[in-house]
Amino acid sequence: MAFVFAEERPRTSRLAPLCLVALACVFARPALATVDSANVDLVSYYHVSDFYPWVADVWGYVDQQGREFALLCKGNGLLVIDCSDPANPILASSIDAPVSGDDMKDVKTWDHYAYACQEYGDIIIVDLADPYNAVQVGAIQQRDLCSPTPCGFPEDGGSHNVFIDDKGRLFVAGVHFRSVLIYDLNADPVHPTMLAAYSNDYNHDVYAEGGTLYACSPGGSENGWEIVDENVPTAPIVLSHFTYPGVGYAHSCWATDDLQWLITGDESSGGHLYVWDISDTGAPFAVAEYVTGPGNNSIHNVQVYGHLAYISYYDQGLRVLDISDPENPVEAGWYRDTAWDNSSCSFGIYRGIWGVYAQQPSRNIYISEMCGGGLYVMRYTGETAGVDPVETVGRI
Repeated sequence: MAFVFAEERPRTSRLAPLCLVALACVFARPALATVDSANVDLVSYYHVSDFYPWVADVWGYVDQQGREFALLCKGNGLLVIDCSDPANPILASSIDAPVSGDDMKDVKTWDHYAYACQEYGDIIIVDLADPYNAVQVGAIQQRDLCSPTPCGFPEDGGSHNVFIDDKGRLFVAGVHFRSVLIYDLNADPVHPTMLAAYSNDYNHDVYAEGGTLYACSPGGSENGWEIVDENVPTAPIVLSHFTYPGVGYAHSCWATDDLQWLITGDESSGGHLYVWDISDTGAPFAVAEYVTGPGNNSIHNVQVYGHLAYISYYDQGLRVLDISDPENPVEAGWYRDTAWDNSSCSFGIYRGIWGVYAQQPSRNIYISEMCGGGLYVMRYTGETAGVDPVETVGRI
């Protein structure tokens, strides 16, 4: 099995000051911060908060005019940031979290709607038809975000992650308590219809495509990942459950476009990336690993687009892997800011970069910093950048 070990490179540079743009809240990083990078350029940084509300995940949206936006989750709401001019991001809209919760964690889009979840609170539904006047138009109520539903105590409801597949189904993960809730968005995206609840085990995050669910199940009978046939949501078929010795917390996963390979992340001390051959969904097996280096580090999230895997690796920063040959992944680029070692809040090794989004037509990359805290707009400049086809408007 191939193992990629990436030591920290000595190449460093001082951060060049960024232009302060009126009304856009664009700030330079701390003057003494240093950057270790290769094949990844910083385009701009949008500052949200020095401590609270802290920043969580990020997603992207393209409107009917072709303008690109970042959707940024912060503790008490959702920001819609116009990144059409990536060097000068502009706040287009800000949607406050409902009074039922104040810990916005994740967001995904379907058509011109965004679905943003809170650890304890509703999933809010936001109309993005006019991103400069985005407005909440609906919600999946907190009392329904339990399994079984409704919650015995409404305040117990909440969720940690959401995902929307190519069939217009919303998967809600990290639900209290346990299970993945599945909703249909096709008939009425403002009032989703609940189709089913899968599993009695806790599933932290999911990826779904082509009628197949890939679930990260750290709270199951065996800490690991599952592949589930969800073509009939009310009658799921578990195709396989897989793990490896010493797994810490089965946290994230993303499949390649051909659904032949699954990239997984283990959130724990020393937790890192695995590549799995899933061509036989009943018998996945690991073919490669990737870790940034020795030390008390942890991967957080991973996203695959085309032949590249983009990794938010907490204080190890953004990592880009070329997975053209999945059995032999090659580190193609990285960006690490030493400011992330000294964030204004600290959760041990869990500090720095939370989320990554790399599916915009421009190929600009969005990463979210937890405690610094805000949005980085990045650009991968490697030799194979931009060779994959991209979608322009729609679900992403």
